[in-house]
Amino acid sequence: MRSSCPAGSRRVATPSLHPIALAVAVFTFSPAWAQTGTAAVQPAEQTPVSAPDELVQEPKALGSITISGARESASTRLPLTPRETPQSTSTVTRAQIERQSLTSIDAVLRNVNGIAVSFYDTQRPLYYARGFQITDFQTDGLPSYSSSTNQEFDTALYERIDIVRGANGIQTGVGVPSATINMIRKRPQREFAASVALTAGSWNLYRGELDLNAPLNSDGSVRSRLVVAPQKKESFRDRYSEDKTALLAAVEADIGQSTVVALGYQRQSNDPKAPIWGTIPRFATTGVPIDLPISTSFSPSWTRWERTSGTLYATLDHQLNDDWSLKPR
Repeated sequence: MRSSCPAGSRRVATPSLHPIALAVAVFTFSPAWAQTGTAAVQPAEQTPVSAPDELVQEPKALGSITISGARESASTRLPLTPRETPQSTSTVTRAQIERQSLTSIDAVLRNVNGIAVSFYDTQRPLYYARGFQITDFQTDGLPSYSSSTNQEFDTALYERIDIVRGANGIQTGVGVPSATINMIRKRPQREFAASVALTAGSWNLYRGELDLNAPLNSDGSVRSRLVVAPQKKESFRDRYSEDKTALLAAVEADIGQSTVVALGYQRQSNDPKAPIWGTIPRFATTGVPIDLPISTSFSPSWTRWERTSGTLYATLDHQLNDDWSLKPR
């Protein structure tokens, strides 16, 4: 059979190669190629270079570190960690109080999960947990007088606030099903420390805090602490204002290696002017919204509700062993 091609073109014969033959050829020559390529990239042998003597430093030994700690109970008066406590617990530390400017127990409880807040009036908010009103307030693990004005306790006097949600009758008598609020006072420390804080805010809020911790001898076995926190503020409500002063003075001493005694005095004064007693109605007798301004107050300027509380306390802590301690109060 004859084939024709266009003029000016040239035919090139292309030999055909069977696939099996092509595979055999690749398998035969690939090891040699790989060995040649590997030999070509092998680096030349190098002599290690030693660092100069002046750059070589001897390792430094670290100094000794002593860590001491204590088990802190969460309102159960038992040496249990929060993980070992059967109830749900929350702790508001001193760092959180200062970072968020939580200057009262009311401000603290508003920032704790699981607690709902309601109001009678300006001086009497109500707190609920698990559907029940919270009436159990403690100071250093001891039940304190629980009235409708516990929210006005100033947090400048306390190191932390522990909240236990649920019945807490293990060591506190009849446990309420809502929650227990335990306020842990500040204690004197062995090292000297002092801090001053000034605050200014809306509605003519002015506040100062002085916290002075001073050891009374060279080794700090006798030490003292003084905390003073005055505050003045007005409000968006007509005629309402409040002056508040909180004070804590304490002396602590070591008696031997296992016993610590302390004597302190705590005082707080609240003097609100034109406080609201009860609520402001939102609806008229006909059921129509009144739409009163938010600043509305029915209290005259001469009304007062001054309250002053003072507590003189003494404590003795004796550590019997690693697990048991004696704390008569």
